[in-house]
Formats: sequence, structure tokens, C-alpha cells
Amino acid sequence: TGTVGKTTAKGLTATALSTRFRTHRSEGNFNSREGLPLALMSLRRDHEVSVLEMGMDSPGEMDYLCGIAEPHIGVVLNIGLTHISKLGSIEAIAREKLALVRNLPESGIAIINVDDPRVAPVRGNLRCRVIPFGKQVGGGGLSYHDPVDLGLSGSEFHLFFGPEHVLARSPLPGLHTIPAALCAIAVCYAMGMSLPQATAALASADLREGRMQVRQSDTGATILDDRYNSSPASLAGALLLLRGREGRRIALLGRMAELGEYEEGEHEKIGALAAGCCDLLFAVGLPCKAMVEAAHAAGLAAAYWFEDKREAAVAVRERLAIGDTVLVKASRSQEFETIIPFLEGAA
Repeated sequence: TGTVGKTTAKGLTATALSTRFRTHRSEGNFNSREGLPLALMSLRRDHEVSVLEMGMDSPGEMDYLCGIAEPHIGVVLNIGLTHISKLGSIEAIAREKLALVRNLPESGIAIINVDDPRVAPVRGNLRCRVIPFGKQVGGGGLSYHDPVDLGLSGSEFHLFFGPEHVLARSPLPGLHTIPAALCAIAVCYAMGMSLPQATAALASADLREGRMQVRQSDTGATILDDRYNSSPASLAGALLLLRGREGRRIALLGRMAELGEYEEGEHEKIGALAAGCCDLLFAVGLPCKAMVEAAHAAGLAAAYWFEDKREAAVAVRERLAIGDTVLVKASRSQEFETIIPFLEGAA
């Protein structure tokens, strides 16, 4: 579980585990009270391991999901503001997310991202074994150092686990996706694979369920299709990835949903960040007016607001040229998938 990156981490982990085990995974985002039971109905007797995603947007939901799945290994990636409009506070979100590892049996293994200050405190309060991961982790943890951004090819980093050291490569673009890679490695290790075996399995993983898909427009531009969902943390990471691209950088962004009273402020922060990451910004939806205004204030004159996503897509399409990179990202409710074919030139 986690606020961002659940489905990507699940896909990476399942693919890595499948190099050794007969592996089942939940499809898509079947992670709710309704979705998780459907995911489990595809579990067969010959499967050796099941990798499941758990989401929540109401009090008690994580306890309910754990009662259904009875997990032996639990991962908490991060805790952020998404769903705060439904749960009321970041503390309530943290209680729900951390319920996953609190529900593990004594024989279980909790894998937690200790770089997240809302996750780290649970480390000393669990009855099961804990494998922490992050940038600077003490004994018994998975630490990474000196990450290198390889652009759309992924990233490399030095990985340490006690006295062991390996150079690991993740196929996921963007340094902000390293926690998902560490999750996959840690789960493989918890399942009995050696550290070299786990990192090799990660390097060979496919990205069918990854959020960032690289597409090509008939104009010669590259499209970074990351429109499945959006939150402050994931959008910031995607913008930093865009910043590192050569050529003209374009961002086509929609609303970040379920931020409650934090909505305007978080969109303003993204606008200020976008000013330093892209050459042109196109934003869609009323909450994104604050994003565009903040981008203007930060010095990006070429920032434009649109009420309708199709109008924004037309404006982007008219400007696309060879060598451009356009990032497309919004919350799922914005249905930005409908404009991807238009940007590609297929509709």
C-alpha cells in the first residue's frame, strides 16, 4: 500500500518474483473492498505467491482488506495527502495505511520506506520482522546511494544490505520511482532470493503495469503518458523527469483530486515547480488556475489554462514538433486517456 506508486510497485514485484515462483497478481487497480475479492478469485491452487495491491478511502478499510487477504508480507511505500477529503486528516490516512503492517502475524515481514517521516515511526512498534528501506538505513535495512538518472531507460544506484553491496538497475524512469524498485528487491529477498538474484530479477522486469508509458507522436515528439493518476508527490517526480529531457519540454496537466482544503496550495506548489521544469505548461480544470498563476509568478510566461481538456490537447498538438517531449498527467477522474490518441495523431 501507499499513497502513490502502489500499482507500479505491485507490477515490478510480481514480475521479479515470477523469475523464481509461480506468481499471481491483482490486475489493474483491484485494490478496494469490491476489487480485492475479485482479484483473489483469479488465484489458483498452483500459484506459490500472490502480489496484491491495497488501497483505501474510508476508515477501517485496510483492516477489512487484511481480513480478506491475510497477508504474510506487507509493504508501505509512502503516506501522502490523497483521500484527505474523505478521511479528514493526514493522521487518519497514516493510521489506515499503517494498518497493513500492523495486521501482519508475528511470522510476517513488514517492508517499510523509512525515508517517509510518517512511515518510519512504525518501525519499532511491530510484532513481526521489519525490513526498512531508504537512503540512509541502519542495521538490517536496505540502503541505496549515489542514484544515477538514466532518463527514459530507468536509473542505477548502489545498494547495500548489511555487508552486501550490489549495483542495481531499475527499468522505471525517474529517480522518484526508486522506492518502488526497492520494494520489489526487498520482497524478493524476503521470499528467499539473494540480493544479486533480486536485483537481477528487477533489472529484467517489464513495465506493463507501470504508469509512465513512452509513446511517439506522428509529429516526431515523445509523449510521456503518465495520465493514470496524479498526486503532489508523483507529479513532482514526473516534472523533474521532464526537466532532464533534451529539447523543448511541454507539460499537459490536469487536476490532482481528493486534496480537500489543501487543493489550492498543492496546485500552487506544482505551478512553481513546473516553471523550472518545462518550457510550456498547459493546465486543465478549475483547480489548475492556481497552478498556472503560480507558474507565471515563478517566471514561466508560456503557461496556459483551459477549461476543457480537448481544447488544451488541440493547443498542445498545434505546437508539437520533432524533438519535443510532452508530459501528460492528471488524476484518473479527468480521463486524459481520451486525448492520448489525438496527441499521437491517431484520432
